[in-house]
Amino acid sequence: MEDRWGRGPTPGGDELDGLVYLSRRIGADPDLVQPGGGNSSIKCRIEEPFGGPVDGLMVKGSGSDLRTVERENFTRLALSRLAPLRDRSEMADEEMVELMGAAMIHPHRDRFPSLETPLHALLPYRVIVHTHDVATMSLTNLPGDAGRDLVKKLFPGELHFVPFFRPGFPLARAIREISTRIPAAAVGMVLAHHGLVVWGEDPEECYRHLLQVVEKAEQFLQERKKGTRGRAG
Repeated sequence: MEDRWGRGPTPGGDELDGLVYLSRRIGADPDLVQPGGGNSSIKCRIEEPFGGPVDGLMVKGSGSDLRTVERENFTRLALSRLAPLRDRSEMADEEMVELMGAAMIHPHRDRFPSLETPLHALLPYRVIVHTHDVATMSLTNLPGDAGRDLVKKLFPGELHFVPFFRPGFPLARAIREISTRIPAAAVGMVLAHHGLVVWGEDPEECYRHLLQVVEKAEQFLQERKKGTRGRAG
């Protein structure tokens, strides 16, 4: 994976400037996300239009592309309004969509939040990126427990493996339950057949964690390929 961080966000920018910069660095690499794919978010204080600041989530809105994303492509949500995602044992997809709409701070200005929003809201980390990178998906999109075993072997304590759950509330419920068991030293999680999630306290740390994981996966795949060629020769 090429290090595309460069000089970082323009000095003096705000939280959203940093998230836009991070998102574009990831979107520029076709081995990390397909056009229109992937997601990113940051938790921070957000001003309500007719109230004070609240604990909020800024997440890439539906229909946005990480490669060209702009400030206006991020949706602002109040985390307190997403509390039912933690409290409910069951929720229809239609109800979850309605809940996300009700959580929007600027419902008439922002894009509708992505269906991956519950994942970003429920994980207790400040900056989160979800990719569908070629390297880690090559390790995990395997039959049976092979993907889980490989992740545990290559990333002990570094990545948490999540078996496949249907996107929507089933995945949200699984993330809610798993989030309390993630090792403190972990920098991300692998979702079977659904990509890689990494996090950090700020955009650059999140990017460095992504770089760290993908480079290790790429190195393993290259070594395995060389080994296969050697045995064939």
